Amino acid sequence: MNRSRGVPLEVHLKQLEELSPPCDDVIHVVLDELPRIRVLHLSLFKSTYVEYEDLLAESAEELETLEITFGDSAFNRDHMSRHPFPPTIMTMPVLSTLNISGFDAIFAVSLAGRACPSLQHLRIRVPHQLPENLATADILLDALHRMTRLITLDVGSSVLPTTLPPETRTTIFCPSLKSLRLAGRVSHMNWLLRHMQLPTKVTIDLAIFDPQPGLLLDLPTSLPFTNGELEELGNHLRGAFTSICSVEDNLPTPLSHAACFSTERTGASHKARSGPSMFHIMLSDSPTAIQDQFTASAGKLSYSGTDDEEADFDEMRNLVQKLPITCERTLHLRMYDTLTSPTNMVDTIWDTLPLHDVHTLFLSGVPRPTISPDRQGSCSTKLLTTFLNFVVPMTSVENLIVHGWEPFWLRELLVPNPAVYNDVRFTDGSFPSLRNLTLIRSPQPLIAPADEGKALRDVFRSRERKSRRIRNLFLRDYRDLDIVPLRLWMFFMQCVRDGVDQW
Repeated sequence: MNRSRGVPLEVHLKQLEELSPPCDDVIHVVLDELPRIRVLHLSLFKSTYVEYEDLLAESAEELETLEITFGDSAFNRDHMSRHPFPPTIMTMPVLSTLNISGFDAIFAVSLAGRACPSLQHLRIRVPHQLPENLATADILLDALHRMTRLITLDVGSSVLPTTLPPETRTTIFCPSLKSLRLAGRVSHMNWLLRHMQLPTKVTIDLAIFDPQPGLLLDLPTSLPFTNGELEELGNHLRGAFTSICSVEDNLPTPLSHAACFSTERTGASHKARSGPSMFHIMLSDSPTAIQDQFTASAGKLSYSGTDDEEADFDEMRNLVQKLPITCERTLHLRMYDTLTSPTNMVDTIWDTLPLHDVHTLFLSGVPRPTISPDRQGSCSTKLLTTFLNFVVPMTSVENLIVHGWEPFWLRELLVPNPAVYNDVRFTDGSFPSLRNLTLIRSPQPLIAPADEGKALRDVFRSRERKSRRIRNLFLRDYRDLDIVPLRLWMFFMQCVRDGVDQW
């Protein structure tokens, strides 16, 4: 520190939980340099933040990035019962990026409010077991109202209280916002969206789950939403993505690209492996946004299950770190497949979105129902109904790119039996406009390659009979041993005039 006098600093200070008492001299030396620190990643445990309250109250005139983490939520809960966390912490006139994790909600939103004029990127994560404060919602809205430069907003599942104040406030306009991430209950998402006027070019990423502990591994008996809340959320999204977006009253660019990802849960324990899969859908006017997510998801067909639902969703969200481009309009919806039974009606969310505009669809991982724990060893042979109700309305799809699907599942998708899927709203079959099919080989070896060729033959022959010929078939990442049986079947299909022009 002495040798760097006068030079701006980037500091990463992480206090290990095992170190008790903390290294007071090191922490004091670092925080004493706060006025010239530009980037500060601060992670302290136990009462350390309270002990250094005076140093943290110093003016940080050069600070542009602050990531502040509290690793001991048990102490936080006990401390909150006695008195609020340090009420004054740092003056940050040029702060542009703020990431707060592990603190109580009031402290987090109050700290964000101190950086309002300059803040561009805000992320807040609050432990779900901390006491709630009803004032948090209003304090957050007051802070957002002053954040006129905010580009990304990421609000975790336990920031807002369970009981929300009435809608008596004026709408907040966020002119610079490009990315909005919300997590948790649908009622919380609706409450924030009611109070926010979003720009016409925005990415919305919603992770729906109940932040209460212990609901992940079992099929939920209570849901983090009602049908009315789902319908309201759908109305908010329709308003955000189908609104007029230019002074000439031109229609926005169609959401012509879509994707669906199914990511299975893995873990060290048998109980973790039996947990639900993540179900993730996307709509976008940007092919780049879809392709980036598809590339990342294709390399990660499973997630490492924990007991922290929010951490699991963050793991998957962070596969693509790139910020949205200026002109991008993208919707992400994420949930566990245990929330997608037909009786839950989650497809109400996208019922009114223009799915007929989609001409290119990407699929990675097979979305199929999670088998309940009492049926270990059994295997679902049906696709997820909610998934089908998302893709079946896409009657304009010409290009289908599929990764990690065995032909059995492809046949279920392209030549479905309506009698098997009573809750799917089939109107014009499945992808009547499909012309180009791309199959990307799963890294798992095939058990019976000949069956793969037969299933493909069934797909092409059935669609040929219905005058819905697939013109081009593209195979990627297939080895020679995989291609040989496929080539024989394709030759046979050509002989019986199944109609593939090119492959």
